[in-house]
Amino acid sequence: MEKQIRDPTEREHIIKFLRPKYGLIRETYKHLACVAPAGNTPSLGMNVITDVMLRCNDFIDYKLTKLSDVDLAFIATNAAGNKQYPFRQDLINNPERQLIRYQFFEMLMRLALERFV
Repeated sequence: MEKQIRDPTEREHIIKFLRPKYGLIRETYKHLACVAPAGNTPSLGMNVITDVMLRCNDFIDYKLTKLSDVDLAFIATNAAGNKQYPFRQDLINNPERQLIRYQFFEMLMRLALERFV
């Protein structure tokens, strides 16, 4: 979040707002990760994300947010994720072209910032 939100006070406000909602976001991820996992790793592919975003009530309105914005957020999150993962590269169990939990949260943050800020 440090790259997307540079102001520390604004970042604290966002964290304070999201903290009570994190359990729901985590459970949503766990449910969606069972739809089409990659091997034994619970993860979300682009098709699952696209389907979810299309089902979100009017999030994709083709004025402020388009389906291509979701695809770009997915790609940007996935590309940056492997480099920023806090463990050694050989310990990473992150399937290619799939999002794991922290990346799912990051992608939601990217979309929210793009849509509402």
